[in-house]
Amino acid sequence: MTFKVTFSGLRERLQTLDRLEREQLPFAAALALTRTAQEVQKGVRDEMETVFDRPTRATLNSLFIQPATKDKMEARVWIKDGRSTNGAGNLVGQEGQWGQGRAASTWLTPQIYGGGRGDKGFEKMLRRRGVLGSGQYVVPGDKLDLDQYGNVGKGRLTKMLSGAQLFTQEGYNANATDSRRSMRKGNRRYFMIRKGSRPIGIA
Repeated sequence: MTFKVTFSGLRERLQTLDRLEREQLPFAAALALTRTAQEVQKGVRDEMETVFDRPTRATLNSLFIQPATKDKMEARVWIKDGRSTNGAGNLVGQEGQWGQGRAASTWLTPQIYGGGRGDKGFEKMLRRRGVLGSGQYVVPGDKLDLDQYGNVGKGRLTKMLSGAQLFTQEGYNANATDSRRSMRKGNRRYFMIRKGSRPIGIA
């Protein structure tokens, strides 16, 4: 889904113009390319609102523009991926922990190129714990309250993982216990549902 708008034949056109026109045409062409890219960005965002089910703000704001310049007659619309730069030369998007600055490309790339989605951060953790098998993904149950975007809220998810003793102890223990202090925080105990020895859910 990389959109590029280019301007070719500039040198030939410059030869037919006077000095003032030659000086201004590159700026005008770059501005036209950038404004075209802005229209493309808006069109893609509108399409996202149509094809995606309750897209989050992070998804709708995931596109950025590399504007054209007089030295580079090309404007680019792409997804914030933590590696590309904007017009100011700053990186757009971040690679980080789940829920904290993930680059939009991590969840949008499969929508463009196809294929299965990548693991979410907590799914990777569950795989390390041996709770989630290869090819398995976490989906909410029918009775679980979801947020306005159709997702499990981060606070609820954290309490569920903590209450089921599923957090890995990396630096500190985030799992809930039966202690009074843990109960005062509103923690409750969840447990793993198993079919034989195979985990199939949390209740």
